[in-house]
Amino acid sequence: MACAAIGTSNECNAQRGCSWATPMCSGAATGCSTFDPMVCSVRAQCVFDFDKSQCLPDPHWCKVSSESDCNRLTGCSWSGGCTGTPSRCSDLTTSQCTKQQGCGLGTK
Repeated sequence: MACAAIGTSNECNAQRGCSWATPMCSGAATGCSTFDPMVCSVRAQCVFDFDKSQCLPDPHWCKVSSESDCNRLTGCSWSGGCTGTPSRCSDLTTSQCTKQQGCGLGTK
């Protein structure tokens, strides 16, 4: 079974060759290149820094907890979950084989 098809950290970490990273949204807002506070204020992804007199990406823009919300935000991307390449069944010990999804002990 492909690592990416595994949805929980426990199942992922039980698979040889797979590893888990907490899914999260990251990145930075785009479209904030202006020195006009009025233009900046109408861009939800931006905040105006009056000390620096410039519009900057809102540091909280990509801080959402769902993949669908993240993918709708320009400049943000979703990453994490179960990644890697699972070990081939034939490369596993008997004990490992019984725990690896998609593998099983054959009969002779």
